[in-house]
Amino acid sequence: MIKRSVKFLLVAFVILGSHLSLMASEVRVTVKAKNMTGQPVLLFRANLLTFEADTIAVKNVSPEGLASFAVPVNKHLFVNLMIGQQMCTLLLSEGDALHVTFDKDVAPSFGFAGRGAGASTYMAESDEVRKRLETADGKHISGLDEKGFVLTIEKMSAAYETLNADFFSKYPIAKNIRNLLEQRNVLSVISAKMNFAAVNQFADPPKDIAPSIKNAYKELPLSDQMLDAGLYDYALALAFYSQVSIYDFLQKGKTPEEIREMEGQYAMRADDLIVSHNYPAHVSMLLRTRNLMDVILTGKNDVTDSLIARLKKEPTYSLYEPQVEKKYAILKKLAPGNPAPPISGVTPDGKTRSLADLKGKVVYVDVWATWCGPCIAEFPASKQLQKSFAGNENVVFFYVSIDNKQQGWKNYLEANKDLKGLHINISDEGAFKRFLESYQSASIPKYILVDKEGNLADVNAPRPSSTHAFEAISKIL
Repeated sequence: MIKRSVKFLLVAFVILGSHLSLMASEVRVTVKAKNMTGQPVLLFRANLLTFEADTIAVKNVSPEGLASFAVPVNKHLFVNLMIGQQMCTLLLSEGDALHVTFDKDVAPSFGFAGRGAGASTYMAESDEVRKRLETADGKHISGLDEKGFVLTIEKMSAAYETLNADFFSKYPIAKNIRNLLEQRNVLSVISAKMNFAAVNQFADPPKDIAPSIKNAYKELPLSDQMLDAGLYDYALALAFYSQVSIYDFLQKGKTPEEIREMEGQYAMRADDLIVSHNYPAHVSMLLRTRNLMDVILTGKNDVTDSLIARLKKEPTYSLYEPQVEKKYAILKKLAPGNPAPPISGVTPDGKTRSLADLKGKVVYVDVWATWCGPCIAEFPASKQLQKSFAGNENVVFFYVSIDNKQQGWKNYLEANKDLKGLHINISDEGAFKRFLESYQSASIPKYILVDKEGNLADVNAPRPSSTHAFEAISKIL
């Protein structure tokens, strides 16, 4: 798949947050939950770089029905509060003292009072507008035809404008906070357009859509204020923006093979392009650091070191440097010459086989799934690659399926008996997570080359259709 594709990022539910200054002040958040004694209350933000949730605190509801938090806030911060299976978003600002009530048996379950209550109440009402309109005729708006989508987006924008007029006439809110709240709704509309564009771009066959939707990323306001506050839609929009305006621009007119061949060069050129745009300082550093993290995942340590040296010259890199160093240290363990992490699974006939069983042979690992179009598209080339080593017992093609339903995988193999090699399936959730963590895998297809000693030769090996796949295997025979 093309580098940094955000197709699934945009359609998935991702919680985003912010980085905090060391000079942040504390905001008190008190929760009163009815009939929830002993139940955990989770307060969290998310990491804009890794998209992982960062826990602020977990408190159990006291016998009196209370849980209290002290949250470090520099100016403004979007956070998420979860009780049981229900969640709300809060906007906390310096000086707030927010009281949240929760009753799972009523709708809406959350209520807000105290200093700062207006902002969170507004977001709750905004979210109701979005939930009401993002599904039309039983379909998510991303699945509508273009006419239906445009009509729904117009209704959503009008509903937000009505909410603004009604709400802010009753609840006076500081201008800078109101701006963040309104921008959150504007960005939910922009994100819906970008999501619709992505769904149609990746459709089979791709569907052409109006330029006003296709180019929605150009409507994105570039602002450190929204980034520093950890605005959810803004972080999503930035991910799509960087894909279209930076990576797609650099890859335009290039074949997938040319893109893979020049991946390291593209990373350096992407960094140059980001710098040349003169984005706001924090926006620029987030985009540059995401670019760096993508290179780290490729295992190209020389390019990684060059980019790190560049970024270290910028004061804003300190926001992300500890996370980069941690990730880089993990991935260095996957450098050539290090032991290949374990891979094991079940064969179609129910036997357990592992990578360790193949020590003494060169192993070409192909990680795939029956639902992965790009994986299946490589199989004709994979069969040809196998023929190139026909009769050589020192080479094993090891196909690792991550289908969560074994029967579908078995059916595919039964219908494609000419796909020779050793086949296993990893459907156990725990084993699957361990595999993803040990190989730091984020997407498939993935190809791994292991030498006769069981050490990694290339954790990002050339795919079968690459002209370098035969050479890479032959080199370590």
